[in-house]
Amino acid sequence: MEDGVLGNIQFRLGWSMIRSKINVEKGTDHLKQSVALLPDNTEVMVKLAGVLFQEGASSEADINHC
Repeated sequence: MEDGVLGNIQFRLGWSMIRSKINVEKGTDHLKQSVALLPDNTEVMVKLAGVLFQEGASSEADINHC
């Protein structure tokens, strides 16, 4: 399968998992795979960066409340 097609599938699958909160960690893994396959796609990189930033902020909040 062509990298572009596979990268878009990984992106759509990962983003739908993250949006629906089914499994954010696995969705993030799909977005990372998509970035590897589509390194010039800024939409994928922006979505991944947003998720990683949000997850990092959530982790810090959890740590600070301990």
